[in-house]
Amino acid sequence: MYQTFFPDDQNYIVDDVFKLNVSTIPFTTLATCSFPCIDLSLAGNMNGIINGKHSSAFWGFIKILEAQGELSPPIIMVENVHGWLHSNKGDDFRKTVQALNKLGYACDVFTMDALRFTPQSRLRIFLLGVKGKS
Repeated sequence: MYQTFFPDDQNYIVDDVFKLNVSTIPFTTLATCSFPCIDLSLAGNMNGIINGKHSSAFWGFIKILEAQGELSPPIIMVENVHGWLHSNKGDDFRKTVQALNKLGYACDVFTMDALRFTPQSRLRIFLLGVKGKS
């Protein structure tokens, strides 16, 4: 979809998040992350964000933020399914927030029905993080 709207952009990369070269990622004010939900969704396998083969892509986002250090964005937004709050008895969500806290982000979370921006009604979880001054 991105390539359709921005056909002249030569910087768009489709690759495994763990293989991205951090030096090629430009500075931004807001970084967003949405990772596969199959390991968190009730319709999926519920393996979780730590042990799941798919949802563990979140840790690639963390790896990028860590590598960016002081140049990491001041604001981040992470989005996923409602099961993210409950998988592994809430431990998966707690660990994602703690990983972001460790990088200096104060986090808040809210739920929104996807019907507001897609043709389907499903609860979505949004986690916003703001980097504090150190």
